Amino acid sequence: MVNPNPNWRGDPTFLPEVLKQFGVRVQEWPGWRDRGHGDFGRIQGIVVHHTGTNTDIPGYIAQHPDLGLCSQIHLNRDGTAVITGVGIAWHAGAGWFTNWPTNAANQVSIGIEAASDGTSPWPPAMLDAYYRCCAAILWFLGKRATPDTLLGHKEYSGAAQGKWDPGGIDMNDFRARVNKYIDNPPFGGKKEETEVDFDRLDRRYRSRVPGSTVDMTPLDALLNADSHAYQTLQVVLGMSSLLKSLNERVEKLEQQKGA
Repeated sequence: MVNPNPNWRGDPTFLPEVLKQFGVRVQEWPGWRDRGHGDFGRIQGIVVHHTGTNTDIPGYIAQHPDLGLCSQIHLNRDGTAVITGVGIAWHAGAGWFTNWPTNAANQVSIGIEAASDGTSPWPPAMLDAYYRCCAAILWFLGKRATPDTLLGHKEYSGAAQGKWDPGGIDMNDFRARVNKYIDNPPFGGKKEETEVDFDRLDRRYRSRVPGSTVDMTPLDALLNADSHAYQTLQVVLGMSSLLKSLNERVEKLEQQKGA
């Protein structure tokens, strides 16, 4: 099992193990350990992108004809994270953001290119893998998802290059969802977020119903359970009364026939 290492310096060779630990399906692209534009020192965080196409193109990201390695991770449509390299990648380019180096985010950030045109709906499994990938990396580095550690390319390079990726994603919401996984790592004896005990009144918990997007605090759940129980009881009582009335009518009809 991989443990957090806030003092990590150098290339992120930890990627395959820590992503798997967070429940991400991982593929290692041939030559990934030796691919990049020089070595990392300190890793500040992550810049997330979309590729511009809904087609999986990890080979293109690993060996871009003009840029060479242009992101350390390519996220497939099915949620598989393909490790394409661990050296510095040309993914952010010109840009700036508070507490980030101007025109030099490549040297301090891991890039994730997700196979999306930026306008089509994001597959739920892919989005979930996106959250998990970012959470795994930041958890390992001993960080939380904040604008100091996790940016969308549009936040860093929007003004400088007109970038708008990742399209269709609100980065504040994205960071909040990443933090949910950082706070509740899905491994090491800890339960999945949907299975944890109601041990904090201020925490919101996701529904255990497959496909549900509902989340609520323990108090919300208690009040809703009471409300649903009351409503269910009223429905049952109403149906019971209706059945009783129908039975009485049937009995009267049978008596009339026999008369």
